[in-house]
Amino acid sequence: MTITNPADGSTVSGTVSVTTSTNCDEVKFYIDGTLVKDDTSSPFDYTWDTTGYSNGSHTIMVEGYVSGTLQDTDSVTVTVQNLAYYLTITNPSEGEVVSGTVTVTTDTNCSEVRFYIDGSLVGTDTTAPFQYSWNTENYSDGNHTVRADGYVSGTMEAQDTVTCEVDNGGECLGTTLVSLLVLFGSAALYRRR
Repeated sequence: MTITNPADGSTVSGTVSVTTSTNCDEVKFYIDGTLVKDDTSSPFDYTWDTTGYSNGSHTIMVEGYVSGTLQDTDSVTVTVQNLAYYLTITNPSEGEVVSGTVTVTTDTNCSEVRFYIDGSLVGTDTTAPFQYSWNTENYSDGNHTVRADGYVSGTMEAQDTVTCEVDNGGECLGTTLVSLLVLFGSAALYRRR
């Protein structure tokens, strides 16, 4: 018997159809020595989801049986190379001065993004575009860390962090309060006359 796909030494990704050519009546498929399918009907094949395996070298082996007796084997070694997961915070940028409500946005191929401000979880988004509306007025002026963790099937696969400066105009607010006090103070003095 022969494995007709994939070819020995090839690079594979995603879902791969493992096919065979054989005169046997039963074929057992193994990935790295683990039985993944026992096929008793033609065409003898196996659909392999390589995303459940690490990038790198993996061995596919098949055993052909006739009436329950092992007759032949074949194996190939392939390289799994699936796209790595990534996550980048696109807004705000590192060192940016922010105020008011900021839409924290990400560029990612993950399926869930968890957002953190100063290490505290503040939001989770499971729908692209992955983003979080951050009201900076609930935070003191100064540096704050924004972190986004990207998850796939419950496993964290990527992460990015930026530090930005919150400036909600605390000094301007103080000036406004002083101005109001002076104005109302003057009005109170005027009434006393």
